[in-house]
Amino acid sequence: MEEKFYCKYCGSEIKKVYLPVDSDWGVEYLYVCLNDECRYFQRGWDWMWNNYHVHASYRFMVNPFTGYQGPYPVTKENDIKNAYVAK
Repeated sequence: MEEKFYCKYCGSEIKKVYLPVDSDWGVEYLYVCLNDECRYFQRGWDWMWNNYHVHASYRFMVNPFTGYQGPYPVTKENDIKNAYVAK
């Protein structure tokens, strides 16, 4: 049985997403919050624009191999969603 992880910002169960083979993350997959209503993701657009002047945001993610929790950068709402692995 796979471990379950939850977003610490919205409480949604976060989903397993496979990364491209050439990813810099160094792991096969991460768990990422795909909830478009998550306040972490929503406020990220303004924060990134105000601080870096780029149209980007981030989603909460957990690396199950290291335990690291933090931002997963995205430039569009649908980034990473096509890599979601349904259970």
